[in-house]
Amino acid sequence: MPIFLDAAGTLIHPKIPVGQSYADIARRHGVKTSAEAVDRAFRLAWKQSQSPLHPEGQGSPDDDRSWWQGVVEKTFHAVLGQPLPEETLVPMFAELYNHFAQPEVWTAYEEVPSAL
Repeated sequence: MPIFLDAAGTLIHPKIPVGQSYADIARRHGVKTSAEAVDRAFRLAWKQSQSPLHPEGQGSPDDDRSWWQGVVEKTFHAVLGQPLPEETLVPMFAELYNHFAQPEVWTAYEEVPSAL
């Protein structure tokens, strides 16, 4: 019988906190904020965003990019008190998405190898 685990937050976590990565990448796109503010807003946006569900055996046609973009939009709207302009959001989101797609960004929790 197969066992399915959610990798992020269960088996692996980012080496650098999410808020710090978001704030660093946002800064390159002209958005100034603190890692702490982004981290708080990200946690809230995550909780407010219903997880994407897909029919069994089928993935998302866009690899859940649209769902993740919604999380990023909510995060920065909460931090800035207003939505990001599309011309800032789109390239910033692309960089964030690509950043977190890199394996070197992630590390396994210490107990994972022995638990598996």
